[in-house]
Amino acid sequence: MISRTGSDKQKLVDICFECVLTVLDRDYVKTFTKMTQAERAEWVTKQLRACGFDTQPIGASWGVLVEPKTITKLDERRLRDADTALALPEPGTRVEIEAQLGIIHDGICAIQSTDDLGPEMNALVENKERVLQEKYKRLGSLLKEMK
Repeated sequence: MISRTGSDKQKLVDICFECVLTVLDRDYVKTFTKMTQAERAEWVTKQLRACGFDTQPIGASWGVLVEPKTITKLDERRLRDADTALALPEPGTRVEIEAQLGIIHDGICAIQSTDDLGPEMNALVENKERVLQEKYKRLGSLLKEMK
């Protein structure tokens, strides 16, 4: 099978036509009848991977799409914004507290809008959010005491 290029819709159209043509090809029929069900499933998986669709069997399904967990440039920026808010020094004045509350708020919003980054990164992101929420609450209370 050749590796497909183009839109996902075009790939699907190509795969559908190839499925019908393959099923009717006598050489393939002979090959498939000699294969076990698991071998046929592996053959389909290889064909889909060649077309850019990575799948794996999960539960009762023979092929569930596997989406790689990658950090997008946008998520990198969001995580950087959160790290900036986490690295702020302890404020000394009311003006500094107000400024930091704005930065921490932005950091919380940024981190809450990250995409699913996989279990390990998600746990790290949740921890950063918790620390920022605590810092925001503490500084908010401190600001109220100053009024």
